[in-house]
Amino acid sequence: MARRRGRRRRARRGIRKSVDLQCEIIHADCDEPVECRATDLSLYGMWLETAELVLPGDHVVICFQPPDWPEHSPITVFAEVARVSIGRRDMDARTTGMGVEFTDLSEAQKEALAACLKGLPPPLPRWRNE
Repeated sequence: MARRRGRRRRARRGIRKSVDLQCEIIHADCDEPVECRATDLSLYGMWLETAELVLPGDHVVICFQPPDWPEHSPITVFAEVARVSIGRRDMDARTTGMGVEFTDLSEAQKEALAACLKGLPPPLPRWRNE
């Protein structure tokens, strides 16, 4: 069993794919959408590089256009913040950001997103202490 800081790690449900997408997030503490960048994406969530961090368990709304998305308009989904990472030092490998888990993606949206992600490479590993 993998344990980390006294708690179990949740297993990933989907295969992450490397992307570089501009996104907008909205959360309870801001009045305007905040721009950020998604660097990996799966059917169940994404990693957002942003200085606008919220606490794990908080809810956000994310608007983004997946690669080769069949619709003309971006997708808007509700998500829960699962993890937050703060790059405090220059030597930290990971940038400041958060992992979010989608909470309301419909089956039709999942199917369309799966088709968009097909053929994309997985993200490169990010080592904690480089």
